[in-house]
Amino acid sequence: MTENVPAATSTQVSTTDSQSNSMPSTESQSRNEATERADLLSKDDTNVSRMHPLVVGFNKLTMMRQFGLLIGLAASIALGLGVVLWSQKETYRPLMNSTNSYDARELIEVLQANNIDFDIDPSSGVLLVRQNDLHQARLAVAGAGLSDDQTVGYELLDQDQPLGQSQFMENARYLRSLEGELARTISSINQVKTARVHLAIPERSVFVRDRRETTASVFAELYAVLNLPMTPSRQFVIWSRLPFLNCALKMFLSWISVVDCSAMMKKS
Repeated sequence: MTENVPAATSTQVSTTDSQSNSMPSTESQSRNEATERADLLSKDDTNVSRMHPLVVGFNKLTMMRQFGLLIGLAASIALGLGVVLWSQKETYRPLMNSTNSYDARELIEVLQANNIDFDIDPSSGVLLVRQNDLHQARLAVAGAGLSDDQTVGYELLDQDQPLGQSQFMENARYLRSLEGELARTISSINQVKTARVHLAIPERSVFVRDRRETTASVFAELYAVLNLPMTPSRQFVIWSRLPFLNCALKMFLSWISVVDCSAMMKKS
């Protein structure tokens, strides 16, 4: 019994020594781990300090706010691209103010023959061309003999008249031809775009002593402000169309009163 005690004692001593030897290694490992963590934290702090303040603020937001901010940014970029594309789009203008007196098929053939791009408004059916090609397209249409001038003159008298036509209809045709010729003459002035003339010719009677003068009313659509000098040539051109009228018509450009509707609207 007394011989086994020292052996147990020696065994305990050896175990204690091994435990005491293992403790320094555990402490060194924990110190190394703490050092590594401190290095990682210092690196993270360095990276965060180097980041842009906006990125730092974005990272501090919640997930929902970050998602909403990204959606708003994408919408802003899309809107900006749309505005840029819209500003670069070609501007189209109507080829003619009124296409009722034109054949659309003939207009399209003229534009295609002259290599002019065109488009058709789906809502109104108006033929559109690019603004840069507007004048060229109108010249091409005019060169092809297409015109919206529906004014008739003396050629109205050349048409075959039906049998049994009354004197009133003959006078009306004659009056219409005179008005058309006057309108054409006035429209030949450079500043005048279109013109329409109405004549009031009183009936002649041998039983009436006082004769009323023939009068006329003219509606003219102008390209610009009408500024015509009084020259005998222009007066004679108007007068020669209607030689039977009173001599006061020789001074057509002087006694006719011009009303500027745009100026009246501005004053009102």
